[in-house]
Amino acid sequence: MAFIIPDSILETLICHACSKYLSVKPVIVYPNRRVKCGRCARSKRQSDGAVSLYGAIAEKCLFKCVNRFDGCRELLTYSQVRNHEKVCASKVYQCPICVNNHEFPTFLLVKHFNDKHRECILDVPVLFLNIDKYSETSLVYFYRLEDNVFFLHLYVSRMEELIKVNVSYLGNSKAANDITQQITMTSEKNLFEYSSKIKSCSVFGKNNDFFSIKIKNDLNSVFIKFKLIFKNLQLISVPLSTGLNNSNNSIDFNLLGISSTVVSFKPAVQTPFSRKIFLSSNFQLTFPKISLSKCNFAIVESDIIYFLHCFNCQDICWRGLSRDSLILKFYFSKKFSHSICYYCFQMLKHENKVHENDYMISNFHRDMLKNIEFYCKWNCGQTFKADYHLGHEESCELQPLQHCPEQNCNFRGTIVEIASHMVAHPGKEICAYSNFYITGLFNRNMFVFTQNEFVRITILNDSGLNISIALCEYDNKNNSKKKPIALLFDDNKYFLMTFQNSITKTEANHWIKVILID
Repeated sequence: MAFIIPDSILETLICHACSKYLSVKPVIVYPNRRVKCGRCARSKRQSDGAVSLYGAIAEKCLFKCVNRFDGCRELLTYSQVRNHEKVCASKVYQCPICVNNHEFPTFLLVKHFNDKHRECILDVPVLFLNIDKYSETSLVYFYRLEDNVFFLHLYVSRMEELIKVNVSYLGNSKAANDITQQITMTSEKNLFEYSSKIKSCSVFGKNNDFFSIKIKNDLNSVFIKFKLIFKNLQLISVPLSTGLNNSNNSIDFNLLGISSTVVSFKPAVQTPFSRKIFLSSNFQLTFPKISLSKCNFAIVESDIIYFLHCFNCQDICWRGLSRDSLILKFYFSKKFSHSICYYCFQMLKHENKVHENDYMISNFHRDMLKNIEFYCKWNCGQTFKADYHLGHEESCELQPLQHCPEQNCNFRGTIVEIASHMVAHPGKEICAYSNFYITGLFNRNMFVFTQNEFVRITILNDSGLNISIALCEYDNKNNSKKKPIALLFDDNKYFLMTFQNSITKTEANHWIKVILID
């Protein structure tokens, strides 16, 4: 069993000699408290230090490649890193701000900006530009989205009454072509508005294809927003399965997905669909015993870490007990450091894949759960209480455009735009929740959006209640290797069964939970 080291921890595991991750053995600790990785601690003076017991833990971990900001998405075991780095070379870049043209490998360029140019780092893809400060100047801003690094390039000229703007991607040209950008500008009171065409990101260090925007001489300031659209969602996060299981000395690293051995849970790390949590100052005053975990994806009470998302379906299942109120019911295990939602727990218990004695039911106060805030999963920087993030995420401008789930339809848009577009496909609807209630009184054709995929649920009341489930296809194909499974519950939420294709039931009313497996 292995687990992916979270970024918040990985970025502290740094060799004092080469500044790479402590992902090559042996890791040596010296009397002066300096630490060297196996790339560097190979001299005769190695006897001055001691081999760290960290290696025993690292043997059970997966490391991201040190060149992840160059586009490498491999997950590597402790023993595979050295050979991988022989064929995966680090790229070198000049800092676009330093006047002495310092050159850095990519993994150090990110650190360099954090150390030397913190004022040029954007936490969200929005910038307020005070034009009055400049007669003519060029500006560069750094923006990081997960393992992707972007630069916002600006040229401002009062004399030419011109602003030029472009977003470049720190990576290879193939990945850059899979990311498109759109620039919008607005002034205060909306006296000036501009929206660019959509085009691919430039590759950092190559010729920038700027958008040129004419401005009026009396324009004092503008808000600049850049929207990034990922055609390939694997660029946003590390894929769950990698090519490593074809290597020697490998383990089956279908790590955080769902499988027939779904109970092989991992220690407390976030999943690719985890949600970052925010606790406001008012929340902390009201609930002083609750704090935020170091990874920002869990809450802590009495030194126990509680992940609010399910490690099986990777969802936060809001309507866990009641149709009328938002009660987040889940089961947590101090032994395994993970949580399971109400729906998945009932299924796993029925299939004897979990033991109830290993878990405790959550007993958090309802007001506490309603006041926890979650960041938008599209990284726009906004936070929302309880399940209000779902409504925002359907219309968030930073979400990747989705295909209409109806077969042979070429429409693309946000979830809200697709929901409005459904008038072109009568009798069909979009559902943002992966758990919902159905009744045999009506025929329904639903598209459930979960884990960035659309799943079609068809409900027909014809000589019994017929329910079918299928992953939506686009242009008669879908490269996703995931398969949808429906968990079926009765009207009182008692688990009945799972099915993958279709089923006929005599009862009229059911609860359904949709999950995706690899």
